[in-house]
Amino acid sequence: MKRRSFLTGTAAALFTLRSARLFAASQPAKRLIFGSPSGAVGGKLASGVLDIINKHFNDDYTLQVIDTRNTLQATETVKAALPDGNTLLQVQSGAMTLFPSTYRGLKYDPVADFVPLAIMAEYAFTLTLGPAVPATVTNVDTYLAWVNQNPDYRDLGFALYGSQSHLMALMLAREKEVALRPQSYKTADAMLQDLQKQNLAACITIGGNTLGMGPGVRTVGISSPTRLESWPQVATFAEQGLSQLTMQGWYGWFAPAGMPAAAAQALRDQIVAAQKTPEFAALEQRLLVTSVLASPAQIRERMSLETTELHSLVKSYGLTQMEAASRPLPDRFATMV
Repeated sequence: MKRRSFLTGTAAALFTLRSARLFAASQPAKRLIFGSPSGAVGGKLASGVLDIINKHFNDDYTLQVIDTRNTLQATETVKAALPDGNTLLQVQSGAMTLFPSTYRGLKYDPVADFVPLAIMAEYAFTLTLGPAVPATVTNVDTYLAWVNQNPDYRDLGFALYGSQSHLMALMLAREKEVALRPQSYKTADAMLQDLQKQNLAACITIGGNTLGMGPGVRTVGISSPTRLESWPQVATFAEQGLSQLTMQGWYGWFAPAGMPAAAAQALRDQIVAAQKTPEFAALEQRLLVTSVLASPAQIRERMSLETTELHSLVKSYGLTQMEAASRPLPDRFATMV
């Protein structure tokens, strides 16, 4: 081969490689945005599901966690994104069903601004006790009896003012007519640290948050309608005479409004296929969540029903509406974890 031919061929190959790299770099990154502090159950769920989708469908979505104004910022970001399938949103259900009642000036419309793709999984809330509470306390009634005898421990922790956990704490106090004092924390992690350090006796939290927390931490009630298959030893609140505390949240996946129907359906098909894999079944069991197969119409109907129910609860307990500000909120008014 002549030197000129060799140099020409090499230059062409380098040009082709450079062009390919520039083309790849110019392609929009695919991302799933979730607003939450790091380490939360929802983040673990999102990461696990993306691993399954990327593996089985040769896709390349990455998880972007927003921890400043978390849920509000994440939702507003996806609302403003192009509806091309490259930017998706994972939210806890409260962002779509509770926030319209707890925030003034919400900068998104849960129905008009998003296309529902899936309810990825449901989760339940738990009454979890820490090592400050004697091991002989094993259910809701014995916990409340212990609080009556030890009023210094009447604080009941929950993550974030205006959250479903907040409502659960208020409902427990009202239904049992016990002088519990719901105590707001900015994050579930901060609350659970206080629980372990015995600065807090008990809390309401999402079930998966409390696994593997060490000696003395145990759950004595759960808000699911039936016992969880992967946690059969934990009795429901309904079994303990508190059917009013039957409440579940869910993690939903949404796309920006305007996504073509065919593109949205292709994404739904991938998600449903992922939910049917053995890997997802293992993820469910590990995180104490339950998969749900729901059509867009079923998701919208559920959102409508829950929005009405939660609005009634917010009014009943007189919760103060917060401003959907564009700056970080004070601890007591932090967005939902």
